[in-house]
Amino acid sequence: MRMQFVCVAPFLVMVLTVCNAQAQVRGIETGSAEAARAIQKHRQRLTDAQRSWEESKKISREFPIPEMPAAQTQCVGLDELKDGQIVCLEYWQLIVRQIVGPTDMIIGIQNPRLPSVWLAGFPSKGFVDDEKVRIVGQVKVDGTKTYETVLGGTKTVRIIRLLTKEELLEHKNQLEREEAEKKKAEHLKQMRTWTSADGAFTVEARFVDYAKGMVTLAKLDETQIVVKASSLSSGDQRFFRAELRARLEAAKAAKEK
Repeated sequence: MRMQFVCVAPFLVMVLTVCNAQAQVRGIETGSAEAARAIQKHRQRLTDAQRSWEESKKISREFPIPEMPAAQTQCVGLDELKDGQIVCLEYWQLIVRQIVGPTDMIIGIQNPRLPSVWLAGFPSKGFVDDEKVRIVGQVKVDGTKTYETVLGGTKTVRIIRLLTKEELLEHKNQLEREEAEKKKAEHLKQMRTWTSADGAFTVEARFVDYAKGMVTLAKLDETQIVVKASSLSSGDQRFFRAELRARLEAAKAAKEK
């Protein structure tokens, strides 16, 4: 479960950092037995929270969820929702705040300072107030709604609803089309004219790779051409070698982070 790692791991790092900071403030030596016990205590809390999340009741459609691009599976906070968004809320531990109808309920997280949301169009039968839940699948933000609370006041919250199978597939296809267009635009920027050493041959292509004296190029339709590096013009040879150096430096910098 990739997203589970994405959401939990940074929190664990934060917990360990806070533990060390608190230990220093309290005069506890970092790395001491007392600091280790504090870290272990926080780790246990994290484990308990993870178990609670896994055991919470699922709110989901009864069909397989298609795999979405990574950018569309990142969790967002309930306070970050915007009208028209299609997002993932699966990896939040949620609770039912109030059952308001046969297909409507108010849900939120345990922190009362953060907003709740109105889940519309999903059967509320079998759910009860204060029950722990998690939403599986993509949801769409559909405006706002004002409702009466159990204490007699009113609140305005955002409306969310689980996408249907057809909507999910269309959303997935749209994302794939957008990704393909983005990739094509990036490749177009990388296109240049390559010329043979004798000047008799030219081709519009982008540099892909170099290995064992051979240069791989790709045309806009992704057709690949493999040529000897020595058969290219001196300018082209300088270009792809500079490109290789830039890639190596970028990879080294990324590894050192």
